Amino acid sequence: MYRIIGADHKEYGPSTVEELGQWIAQGRLNAQSLVRPENSTQWQPLASVPELAALLPPEALAPGGPAPFGLPDRSRLTDDQALRTVKGPAIGLMVVAVFDVVFYVGLLAIFWSFRDSLKFPPTGDPEADRRLAELMQMSAQGLLGVWGMVRGVLYLATSIVTFIAGWKMKSLESYVLALVGAACAILPFCSPCCCLSLPVGIWALVVLLKADVKSSFH
Repeated sequence: MYRIIGADHKEYGPSTVEELGQWIAQGRLNAQSLVRPENSTQWQPLASVPELAALLPPEALAPGGPAPFGLPDRSRLTDDQALRTVKGPAIGLMVVAVFDVVFYVGLLAIFWSFRDSLKFPPTGDPEADRRLAELMQMSAQGLLGVWGMVRGVLYLATSIVTFIAGWKMKSLESYVLALVGAACAILPFCSPCCCLSLPVGIWALVVLLKADVKSSFH
């Protein structure tokens, strides 16, 4: 029994030798298709397995001969395949970067407007009104103080990096920058709204760490 890697890069099986022979005859498998025995963890080209190589047509094993159509080399993706693979997470990085900037600037504008006097509809409870005013004042000081400004600069800088990384990633350029952008989306101190950017950053990182995707970058 053997497992195989399909043209969609997914694992299938276990399948019998007879079934693999039928797929070879149908052109669905070729000498370069990746297979592994059911009791093994190592993938290898079909042609390197003697009992499967015997099922291949002679021309498939001829040195320098053209490989029959079937499964592509799993270590490489075509440009179209690679672009489709990175498109989703790349756009996701750009979207969360823009959202982080809008979110932070909007929050800053709100607290700046109420930095001197906080005017909220009274609740009817003087103690609750006092606590609400104190809470908002503390939040405003934290946002508009020195450390708040430092965090703001960090948020804006990392958002710019994340946006550029997503833009480059979408075109399969600057692999290292794409990794940095994904990391910026994951790290909580780099994003004012990590609940949104965290899953996008993880998604981008998982895609970028695939060997076939990495090898497709320029």
